[in-house]
Amino acid sequence: MPIEQVVVNASPLIESVGDRLQLLRDESLWLSDEVVNLLKQQAGE
Repeated sequence: MPIEQVVVNASPLIESVGDRLQLLRDESLWLSDEVVNLLKQQAGE
């Protein structure tokens, strides 16, 4: 399962998808701003 799907599926359990995505970026996972914005939108943020 791609990380994007994991994040969106887990969004009801996560207080802030944006914060979690930033943590992944801080750990060197490359995510474009466009992907981050799309995932946050899909999670309702």
